[in-house]
Amino acid sequence: QVVRIAVGEGFAADLMQNGLAPLAENHPHLRFRINIAGTEEIQRQVVEGDADLGIAYNPVPMEATRAVALARQPLCGVVPVHSPLAERRSVRLAEMLDHPFAILDARHGIRALVARAAGDLGLALRPQVETSSIAALIRYVGAGMGGSFLPRFSVSIQAERGEVAIVELDEESLRHVSAHLMVRARRRLPQSSSITVEYLAANMSAFRE
Repeated sequence: QVVRIAVGEGFAADLMQNGLAPLAENHPHLRFRINIAGTEEIQRQVVEGDADLGIAYNPVPMEATRAVALARQPLCGVVPVHSPLAERRSVRLAEMLDHPFAILDARHGIRALVARAAGDLGLALRPQVETSSIAALIRYVGAGMGGSFLPRFSVSIQAERGEVAIVELDEESLRHVSAHLMVRARRRLPQSSSITVEYLAANMSAFRE
């Protein structure tokens, strides 16, 4: 039985390392097909039955999906280790936008989140780099070019290695966002999917607040 997982790129390392690794060890018969997609596409795949489960950051609530696990995962600032902002515990969004920054494109929920928060402050988004790739964002920050915006779990491995620094964003609307593990509403999951959901909810960092 193949379990089809639609997932945002920012969850990929966490999914492999903390979710699928212990799952595969205990259930070696399971097979997985993993599709990396943007937030709306993840929801579409779950609703239309192209994916058994979806993992997305801050999706728009829909009646057609059901969250089986969710945890608050504030959006953080990711900055070069030598940036003056790296020394700080928290940074205002306006300060982040004052420095060069890279941001995900409109397919990602993060883009809308930051744009809305900036708009509420009367600020425009003028990114130096716009990309569909989280790996490219992390490289941009690691190269010392500027900052970016990601949830902590997306960049914790690089932060632990000392390649980038993570700072809290002092912005109320960016604190109340969540990681969602979702399935189609009113669908009875096959056993393989149920086991997978159980393991991912219990073991992935994204679902621990």
